[in-house]
Amino acid sequence: IRKLQRASHEGGGGKVEKRASLRAVLTLFGGGGGDGLDAGAQSQSPGANYWGTGASEYQRLSDDIYSIMFCASHRSHAFFVSIGVFAFQILILILVLVDIRDPSNGANPLNIPAGVSGAVRAAQFLAVLVAVGTQDDVITSINSIHEGYPGRRMSVATESGYGAGGLYWQWILAVSCRGAEGALCLVATFILIIQSSGVIDLFLDFLAVTFVSTLDNIAFNLALEGYFSRQMKMEAEEVDRVRIPKIRSANRSAFARHRIHCRPTMFLFISCVLVAAWSVVVSNQNRGHYVSCDNILCQFGDSFAPELAFFSGVYVMSEAQIAGRAVYMESNPGASKWNGSYQGSAMLAYCEDEGAWTFSYSREKGTDPDPCLSWHAKAESQSYDLMELSPSDWYVLGSESKDEVPFVHFSYECADCECDAERGLCSKAGACTNNRCVCDKGRYGTRCEYEKPCTTIEVDTSAEGFRGVQSKKYSVLNREDEDETKVLVYGRPVFIGASSNGGGPVDLIFFTGRRWLLTKSSSFKNNNRMQTVEGVADFLSNDFHGHWSDFNASYFSAPMDMNTPSDSMSPIRLQWYRAKTFHTRTSKNAVDDSRPVPTMLLCSRCDPDTNPCSNGGQCINGTCVCSYGSFGALCQVGSDFVLPRSLAIQFGDEVRSSLGAFSGVYDITDDTQLIDGRAVYYERRLGKSMIAYCESAQAWVFGPAWYPEQREGATKTLHCDNWIVMSTKTESYDITEASGWVVLRRDNANQGVPPMHISMSCNDCDAKGDRACNGSGRCISNQCVCEPGRYGLNCELHEPCQQVEVDASKPIFPGFLSRSYSILSFDNGTEVKVHERPVYVARDAKKMSFDIIAFIGRRWVVTSSASHALVGNDPTSNEVATYMSRSFHGSLSNYTIDFISEPADVNTLIDTPSPVDLVWFRPKSFDNRQVDLNQPIQTGLICSYCNGVDYVCFNGGKCVCEGNDCSRGHCSCPYATFGTLCQVHSLCDKLFVQFGPELLGGMLASVGGTYRMSSSTHNERPVYVLQGVTNATGRAFLAYCRDEKSWTFSVEYEESDTGDWMACSQWIAKSSPSYTFDVTSLGSWVVRQNITSDALAPLSSFSLSCMDENLRNLLV
Repeated sequence: IRKLQRASHEGGGGKVEKRASLRAVLTLFGGGGGDGLDAGAQSQSPGANYWGTGASEYQRLSDDIYSIMFCASHRSHAFFVSIGVFAFQILILILVLVDIRDPSNGANPLNIPAGVSGAVRAAQFLAVLVAVGTQDDVITSINSIHEGYPGRRMSVATESGYGAGGLYWQWILAVSCRGAEGALCLVATFILIIQSSGVIDLFLDFLAVTFVSTLDNIAFNLALEGYFSRQMKMEAEEVDRVRIPKIRSANRSAFARHRIHCRPTMFLFISCVLVAAWSVVVSNQNRGHYVSCDNILCQFGDSFAPELAFFSGVYVMSEAQIAGRAVYMESNPGASKWNGSYQGSAMLAYCEDEGAWTFSYSREKGTDPDPCLSWHAKAESQSYDLMELSPSDWYVLGSESKDEVPFVHFSYECADCECDAERGLCSKAGACTNNRCVCDKGRYGTRCEYEKPCTTIEVDTSAEGFRGVQSKKYSVLNREDEDETKVLVYGRPVFIGASSNGGGPVDLIFFTGRRWLLTKSSSFKNNNRMQTVEGVADFLSNDFHGHWSDFNASYFSAPMDMNTPSDSMSPIRLQWYRAKTFHTRTSKNAVDDSRPVPTMLLCSRCDPDTNPCSNGGQCINGTCVCSYGSFGALCQVGSDFVLPRSLAIQFGDEVRSSLGAFSGVYDITDDTQLIDGRAVYYERRLGKSMIAYCESAQAWVFGPAWYPEQREGATKTLHCDNWIVMSTKTESYDITEASGWVVLRRDNANQGVPPMHISMSCNDCDAKGDRACNGSGRCISNQCVCEPGRYGLNCELHEPCQQVEVDASKPIFPGFLSRSYSILSFDNGTEVKVHERPVYVARDAKKMSFDIIAFIGRRWVVTSSASHALVGNDPTSNEVATYMSRSFHGSLSNYTIDFISEPADVNTLIDTPSPVDLVWFRPKSFDNRQVDLNQPIQTGLICSYCNGVDYVCFNGGKCVCEGNDCSRGHCSCPYATFGTLCQVHSLCDKLFVQFGPELLGGMLASVGGTYRMSSSTHNERPVYVLQGVTNATGRAFLAYCRDEKSWTFSVEYEESDTGDWMACSQWIAKSSPSYTFDVTSLGSWVVRQNITSDALAPLSSFSLSCMDENLRNLLV
């Protein structure tokens, strides 16, 4: 070549045609210029002894773009086009590799299937060998390396500036690009082979990559046909004509001779590498290395097979395989054991007989299940990876019907922490150990996705609670270790009832895979460990299983499906249902969806962001401070009702005699904290009693009052321990909705009885409404301040009678001298009120005390100030007023009741501000506070005046005003009517009286005859005067003597200076004691034995009859 170059320079003056060197090579070694190198060429060249002779001694360049890359001038556009085609191939291959690789799958980024069938595996082996043998670019690169560089530069620059290719660095570039592209194709082909799970798909992918490897050949042929440019066509033709002489073996150097074995060695090496890589893949498949998940979190529905939900949890891949597929064993405590791998009572495995993945559990705890004989759910598929199946592919075997039906709910997901790329390993809140998350303190969940759960929950008592369950508040159960590790069941905490103690059964709420349940520790049969809180914590942590443990659930929550808004670490905001009372064939515990309960749990610890207070409440240090009218741990109660600030209550006293005296107004005080989450009402009058909610009894109770300073320690349940009145069980925050009240007969009674009377209503006065003190007062601080003359809680009562008196037709209160009673006032004129009614008193000068008539809540009572321990001897009216106003209590004060009225029930006709027109009784001898209905008295009270409105005159009487004052008038009674209010009508106008001749020596016989009613009265009663007799015997008459409490017969020999009747001082005969106005109704009479003697004798021969029968009949 060097000689030819020198000859060309010397002979042509440096002018040679383009590509003369390559043609010279053809001429020198092929004999015949550009048309040589054919099969019949016989010419010899000067180097024939070194290179060899004949057409078989030459070889062509490959018909691909890389040959143009080698032959073309590096300045020509043909060279750059070849570079572009190479880049195009590499780009396609890179895109293929990027597409077949899954960077999100850290454990298996190449998406190698978990397993394949035997046919696919055999096809993979053959495809690997075929791929190596058919990879033309790799083989060509090996050949080029074997032959070596064909020569140094074979041309020089022409005058036009162009030069031929074939430089050494071009050869290196062409071989490198061809080899790189072939190797990349081989890698892509291998990956596609091991990714294939079907024979047809395998070879289709193989052909696709093979097509990419032929793009360089296609580009060469297009260039040869002139599709690119004329220069490209000439370059392709030149490459097509080039023949390179082979090197004879005898002339090879030692290195060249050693290089002869390079090709088979490299081919064998590449084949072995690929086969070895394929063998590693097969081995990993057999060991389950490419299974997409080592740990599967499953949640089973319980619609058709209730027991399946208890098998929810994490299933861990076992070392064993069944049917060439992975086996997942249940890892829940109480169902599995660890012997190098989980061996449990439930598993997910493949059954070849069914051609399906199955879920199965053994018939007995601790034995291995059979995926074909004891399956309870299955999904038909040939897949080697369980995670490739959709939850909708699964069918459940109904526990009762034994039919295969689709799951109503079944979900599962991979629980490997290495796969959790979206949220970071273990949600960035734990360490990934053995592909399982070990959460930091305060984080929970299979991926540490849950923050610290609510530590205290309670029943939202705006609705009904769990019936038959005492506990209302629950706290997280901790183990007794240094860290106070929370007890977890199915990955969630256990809540223990706040009322539980270390020595008895405890209420428990815990998760069972899909639902929370509530039960008692005593429901676990034959389990001594459940008798203490420590034993409960140990058993639930290590040995409990929802299916295998022997216990009975009381309530189930609504499903808490994974990856839904309800999925949390606490059973809050969930609907609850009763458990079935009967056992199914396969499960002892199942939810009864037809029996929901209106119960809901809430987190009692507030948080401004995650658990805020409702209704304007403020969260302070985890506790809600509620605004007025809202209650509950989160102030969640109050928007659906108006909370009464004060209550008007009237208790009956039939069951418990002292109870009626506790009637009155009960108020919420501003400084009163809540008790058991509800408002407390204190007695307004003296604050001696209260009404509050008792959480342990789930009822409102009435009893003695206790105050905030007493709320520590055991006294916080005083209202529950010392209740007197209790409602039926209720969760209502509005006490006016409570009903079914019962009363304890005595303090040591165990059970209450229904009262005969109890009334309760809201007593709030509203200044803007029509209830504002009935228009007769002002609403100040939620209390009515009545106008003068108005009484009652809401000023509903008109002015009371300022003075009452005993009805003249009836006796006075036995043992009392007073007939008239006036309203008690302070010295400044302010009237004393007890239970919003006036107090009436009368001075008893003889006893140096006051006779008192007062209202004590439901009845009026008559008592003497002398019996009140807090009232001194001979008190003043102001002292009595002070005592009655500030200290007196109808039940708690130490005093004696002498008489008790009938009940003056609210909203009845006898609910009046004065004790008039009432029936009175004596109290029982053994209980001075209780009325004795068997001992009524005849005494009655009336108002001492009339006003024409509230106190009127009867029997046609007219109320006559006193001057211009008509508020306190007197009655002008018609003829034959008597009494302060004309309340009595005499039954007789004329009497016929007849005395026997033997009386007083016959003196009385002369005064017999007709007696007619006089126009005047005596002691409010009529006077009957003898008619038509004017003899010396004087004026004979019948009149009433109040001192004697009897009617008397008298003869007046001298008329009194005052004109009054001398019925008490000059009487001759008198009747038995009586207060009647009808003298004809009297029974026995007595007579003096003589006028001056006090000796009495029965008046036997005496008759008295009415003569006006028409009047009698009319009145009757």
